[in-house]
Amino acid sequence: MNEAYIRNLNFLFKNAESIEKDSKNRGGVLAKLKLTQSDIDTLKQFEENGITICTDILLLTGNRVNITDLSIDDIVLLSLAPDEMKSKLNFGFYFTFNDFINTNNRKLNVEQYYILDKNISSIYGLDDEYINTYKIILALQNILKDISDNADEEVKYDTYTFFDSKKFKIQTLFQDDDISFILNSSPSFGHDVQKLYDELELASERQTRVIFFKKAIESTFKDRELSTSSIIRHLQNIFEEYEAHYRAYINSLEPEKIKYEFEDEHNKFLKELNSILGDVHNKVIFIPIAFIFGASQLTSGTTLKGMMIIFGMFIFSIFVSLFLDTHTKVLNILNTNIIDRKNFYKDENPSLYKKFKLKIEALEDLVKSIQFRISITKYSNWLLTIVVTIIFYIINS
Repeated sequence: MNEAYIRNLNFLFKNAESIEKDSKNRGGVLAKLKLTQSDIDTLKQFEENGITICTDILLLTGNRVNITDLSIDDIVLLSLAPDEMKSKLNFGFYFTFNDFINTNNRKLNVEQYYILDKNISSIYGLDDEYINTYKIILALQNILKDISDNADEEVKYDTYTFFDSKKFKIQTLFQDDDISFILNSSPSFGHDVQKLYDELELASERQTRVIFFKKAIESTFKDRELSTSSIIRHLQNIFEEYEAHYRAYINSLEPEKIKYEFEDEHNKFLKELNSILGDVHNKVIFIPIAFIFGASQLTSGTTLKGMMIIFGMFIFSIFVSLFLDTHTKVLNILNTNIIDRKNFYKDENPSLYKKFKLKIEALEDLVKSIQFRISITKYSNWLLTIVVTIIFYIINS
């Protein structure tokens, strides 16, 4: 029902001859429009369901009129209540994009919205470049919040505090002009934010990269009181500083230390993969023995005993499948980590990557081999259960 109301509200705003602030009602909206049957039906539905979005209806003569007395093609002034729309429908009406940002600068606080100056509707403008850029800015702020040393929630914005060689703060404040700046002057903004997220989420490098990103912000600004707007305008410079710091760090590492770290990681991966492989091999050996024993018992007892054995085989198969599924999930995590490290060495230290390429590929081949054996074991397990069940059925028929 809410979606139907909101669609009608969007249609009403789009077709209004004029929309302005209601000088007699603080926070109110005054919309002038020529009524359609859909508009009348919408207003009646709101009233019948106790949703008072329209507090007053005036004819051009200045006379008030009730909803029940409205007619098609009447030209009226509707005094609308945005607070009611938000509380009852979680719908936000905003005169300007800056109004929208000011009340949603930390996160989107409404499910649906309409922004008058940009004619942006959450229903009809899902691919709007302003809204998409706004969401990327929120993603950037989430990254800043995640790496900050302290986050304070204020009434109208959040403040993220960073402690490094110097203390500085970033407030979640930005404007419509910042989005225009991104669209006109920073085409790589979305890519840069995604790259930053990917690099800071790389577990093995997270702490180091966070430190260098903080230093990059420090190096870029003299002020210690910053805003999201400041970060947006200078993100490219921050990235250049960040990459310079990180490259210097990589170049300063001793080759032997890097080699030792690689060997240590390689041995950990190999140990965990061999552990999974050993468990799978145990199942491969144990499953046929268990089923041969079970099958031999089917011909040496009562039907009830046979049915209990069959039931036990199914329970056994379920547990084996669950066990192998858990191994598969662990294997997928290990495989993702191996790929991350491979990409890291490939991008950051190509010479080291060439030296250890065969070892990395051997780990990847071992993962594929274990995945194949897990699949064979799982399906063989169920196949044997089904075959034994069929044999038992034939014998007892």
